[in-house]
Amino acid sequence: MLKICSLKNFSFSSQFGGKANGLNELFSNGLNVPASFFIEATDDVSKIDCLSFQQELLAHLEEFKNQAGLYDIAIRSSALNEDGVNDSLAGHYDSILGLMSLEEIISGIKQVILSKKNLADSAY
Repeated sequence: MLKICSLKNFSFSSQFGGKANGLNELFSNGLNVPASFFIEATDDVSKIDCLSFQQELLAHLEEFKNQAGLYDIAIRSSALNEDGVNDSLAGHYDSILGLMSLEEIISGIKQVILSKKNLADSAY
């Protein structure tokens, strides 16, 4: 099952990617970082369909739930090859923002995983 962690229980790990580790470093140094949680990096969207993963995801989402039962979140990538010391892949993955149902979040996570743009088409 994919691991999920929040800033409150984060330990440095390459399995969460550069963006997650960077946000954790800011948080650890007392800077104001929005409430966040991170899903282990994967390119296998079938892992998102795992019931135990979805149950853990739902537990992490509870603090983002509004009175209408929707979740106000941003789904962003933190791929292992993204936001590194020597390079940046900014703009190569979709980001999804706004109020969403659990089903829309699951679909959105899959969309972000599958959205990596072709590096050969860029000037990187």
